[in-house]
Amino acid sequence: MNSYLLHGEQTDRLRLRKLVYEDFDSWLPLFEKVRVAPYFAMSDELTPFQQCEKWFEKSMSRYKEEKGGMNVLLDKESGNFIGQAGLLVQEFGGNTHLEIGYSLLPDYWGKGYATEIARFLKNEAFRAKWDLDFGNRLISVIHNDNKSSINVALRNGMQPAEIYPQKGQESFTVYEITRQRYSKLP
Repeated sequence: MNSYLLHGEQTDRLRLRKLVYEDFDSWLPLFEKVRVAPYFAMSDELTPFQQCEKWFEKSMSRYKEEKGGMNVLLDKESGNFIGQAGLLVQEFGGNTHLEIGYSLLPDYWGKGYATEIARFLKNEAFRAKWDLDFGNRLISVIHNDNKSSINVALRNGMQPAEIYPQKGQESFTVYEITRQRYSKLP
């Protein structure tokens, strides 16, 4: 299996690199500033520090198992850590899927970074770089209350496809783009 992990790639404004443990303090503000636990299917009962720990455990496990992972996003101009994004191998509903994932620190919301990286990841996945053995589609699993991420998925050519099995009281929708739809985009 390919790792699906990007490292060293760039977009117009972003540089990607692998997440390392030394990034913990840069990522912790996401959990301290906003209520993101439900968006990541985490318990609100965990402290922000514990939520960040859980994030890092899952990220490092993905790297080790070669199931893709979230890459650190650095602003090319300032060098600032602004978020994470990547291609993730997800298993649910008895199938394996390739997901476009993205999360930004609150100071960088609304500046077009999520759309920029989501489009980049879509293009990378659909190019010949990897053989998409995931039903020839890419997905993003998004919490139904996360309107900003829903808008990013829609701008990325994705459409609502199915409701993801509920986790507790939270519900998620799977947004998808097929290889066929991708090939028809301008």
